[in-house]
Amino acid sequence: MTFEVFDLDMIPDGIGMWTENDRFPLGRITVPADDLYEVTDVMLLRALSEHKIGHAFGRDCFALTTTDRRRLYVEDLYADGSWFEVGLKKGREPIIGLKPIEASVSKDSSGC
Repeated sequence: MTFEVFDLDMIPDGIGMWTENDRFPLGRITVPADDLYEVTDVMLLRALSEHKIGHAFGRDCFALTTTDRRRLYVEDLYADGSWFEVGLKKGREPIIGLKPIEASVSKDSSGC
């Protein structure tokens, strides 16, 4: 399963929630799952920690520097698999957004 990765620019709204200001594409990651329902937070964190991003000065850096689930959370934000959020548990601050990339042709649309 492939996900499009976004860096989230978030603004605190003053009541303990966060509002998305902007999002910046960081590329794509792939997790070893055939179905969205097989994807786990461990798979997503591992894939993000291995995902290299080109730095402005020509160096590569990783999307995440840790996979410690005591410090990070992964949440299916709308509970339908359309958007996942990775963030810091302290302050519940979202830092990365993940959007699943749909297959171009689904099994049901073949007409058979």
